[in-house]
Amino acid sequence: MLLSVFILTWLGASTASYLGVVADRGWRGSLVGRSVCVCGRQLSWSENIPVLSYLFLTGRAKRCSAKIPSRYVRTEVGLALASGTTAVLLGTKAGVVALALGSYLTLKASTADAAKQASQ
Repeated sequence: MLLSVFILTWLGASTASYLGVVADRGWRGSLVGRSVCVCGRQLSWSENIPVLSYLFLTGRAKRCSAKIPSRYVRTEVGLALASGTTAVLLGTKAGVVALALGSYLTLKASTADAAKQASQ
């Protein structure tokens, strides 16, 4: 059970991380290329670990020290908590997967909307 909760929690954080990319780049752009820093440098795998990279890098880019927007880590933590809590309360059966999928889709829509409003 504990491993299942951990997996669902990590899946939530990873999905939220991807949704942040979708919100920034759009659906087509999210499928092309690797993540880059605001300075244009391609990020390494260790700079792309949801939540942990933000904490280890103290909210700043590794090389250029640009501030990483906190909305990314807030979204990752939020969906990780939602997924983990759902797994603890309801178990890891098919119903949890359906509930998690609904949460992911709802979060995707709200993240995309928030990014669009922020750019206007």
